[in-house]
Amino acid sequence: MAPLRYPHERHDVSRRLAAGVAAGTLALVGLLAGCSAEAVAELTRLGLPEPASDRAPYIGNLWNGSWIAAGIVGVIVWGLIGWAVLRYRRRTAAMPKQNRYNLPMEIFYTVVPFIIVGVLFYFTIIAQNRVTAKVAEPTQVAATPDSDAVTVMV
Repeated sequence: MAPLRYPHERHDVSRRLAAGVAAGTLALVGLLAGCSAEAVAELTRLGLPEPASDRAPYIGNLWNGSWIAAGIVGVIVWGLIGWAVLRYRRRTAAMPKQNRYNLPMEIFYTVVPFIIVGVLFYFTIIAQNRVTAKVAEPTQVAATPDSDAVTVMV
């Protein structure tokens, strides 16, 4: 074992370890406390309410697609943040050279959000058209006595 340069280093390590164990235990208790069947069913729907008509799968598909798009964007953004933190961490006290303009990058982070919103808008219109389409035989969803649902004629 390497000699300690400062006497308080041992206490810092043990405090960090204790804090990490406490945080992990608290997170585990929080996760295990909410594991009812209803909570698990809600997690599988990613927070979407239970379907109440035969048109619900269209909205469910749109909902899941939006979550997938958000997840992909989130992973890319967090990956780029992590890469930038590791790649450009300070090694010397000298200030790095500052670039004034990076036109391709500025075009990229202006155009890509418009493309993402356009794709989401396209799939929203498709789902809306399928949900509002007239059907020959409408289905009726009856309310159960223990729910707050109402009768819906589609």
